Amino acid sequence: MVNNAAVQQPAPVPARAWAALLVGSATVVLIILDAGFVALAFPEIEATFDETSRSTLGWVSSGYFIALSSFMLVAGWLGDRLGRRRVFFVGLLVFAIGALLTALATSAWMLIAARVVQGTGAAALTPVSLAMVLPAFPPERRATAIGAWGVAGAVSGIVAPTSGAFLIEWIGWRAPFILFVPLALIAWLVGRRVLPDESGSDPDGAVDFVGIGAATFAVAAVAVVVVKGDQWGWLDPTTLTFLVVAAVSAPLLVHRARTRVGTPLDVDLFSIRSYASASVVSFLSQAAFFSFFFSAPLFLIDVWEWSTLQAGFAMALNQISAAVVGISAGRWADRNGHTGVIVAGGALGAVGHGWLAWAAGPEVDAWLVMVPSFVIGGVGSMLIGTTTSAAAFRDVDDDRLGRASGSYYVTRRLGSAAGAVAAVAILGDAAGVSAVDRFRLIWGFSAVCFAFAAAVMRFFYPRPSMRATSR
Repeated sequence: MVNNAAVQQPAPVPARAWAALLVGSATVVLIILDAGFVALAFPEIEATFDETSRSTLGWVSSGYFIALSSFMLVAGWLGDRLGRRRVFFVGLLVFAIGALLTALATSAWMLIAARVVQGTGAAALTPVSLAMVLPAFPPERRATAIGAWGVAGAVSGIVAPTSGAFLIEWIGWRAPFILFVPLALIAWLVGRRVLPDESGSDPDGAVDFVGIGAATFAVAAVAVVVVKGDQWGWLDPTTLTFLVVAAVSAPLLVHRARTRVGTPLDVDLFSIRSYASASVVSFLSQAAFFSFFFSAPLFLIDVWEWSTLQAGFAMALNQISAAVVGISAGRWADRNGHTGVIVAGGALGAVGHGWLAWAAGPEVDAWLVMVPSFVIGGVGSMLIGTTTSAAAFRDVDDDRLGRASGSYYVTRRLGSAAGAVAAVAILGDAAGVSAVDRFRLIWGFSAVCFAFAAAVMRFFYPRPSMRATSR
């Protein structure tokens, strides 16, 4: 009995690994803070550049997202090739420069260009930071590490509205972006001491420039269509042009990946069943969460006539619920497998958002509807959101984690954009009490996405014994 208990003890994690995780999680903190700051700052940005149309200023967010999505595949490949630590520090520098230029922007076009620079830096950080840190953890403790990573994101989601509102109210919309410079500097200084110093797997190997271009254009075109297609119109010539670019670039990318070395996309990753199925789950769960996250504050303010501050605290309740279960969910997944945790997360997400879709209305007890939905939905979102990342990388060799992370996070970001776009398309121009049925439809869509994600995990994700063969 004693020996069996000893065998079941989790493997120890070096203190340096936890320190590296703390620095690596700065990535998710910076990106989530940025999203919160931009949303809060946008009214003041409009007032500052009042001669510029709202559709043009919309590129402040869209340009950032498109740059973030477009370069992640290439960044993940560069991390595996040249060293993830090196790419991480370059990304941190570019992100900080973009944030500073954003704060100093004197025209709308300078602001948009600065946001594209910032998004490019975020694209370099996103795939390499987790890939750089995970190898320091024993395989049986990696879901715990990713759970802690998710908690950092949830806490950032709580902090962003309050800190951003305070800075904007006290100093102005430029202040939050200036804040990124010292935050990046701290991450840089600490990272130089604790991040693993590893070299790339093939720094002098062949480079497929055609494949790099195809990867960039394919993802960029899809991102543009997802973000702008509804606004432009799906049959608008501009939308159709980007669809054609995607239709040409994507097959070219796959062909180059199959026939050339030095291409950013590793197509063999998708023959790993755990990676492929978890990527689908991630897309669905992100679409579910962001359709809710985009629409819920609008409902609270427009239908229940809550103040912006009240709505902010209500959304914080959702993130607090997520943060509470984050690390525990990772530990449970490490001990018992990913499937049960993710299926439970999808089911709870479906129940929480389904309850909101069924019960929300102008004449109901707001707290009776909101609290169960936001708490249950927040817990479900965390269980499925962070644990799916650990599930995706379960059977991926450490030397391919950069490319795997790049492809995975492109899928994840496109899922989040698809959820927000779906919410915008369903809501349309409706507002106030007349929009209640459309809000319910959005949350019904969210619940269905969560349910499908749980079903994919339950029926398609392989057991641990079915480890795919790595290239």
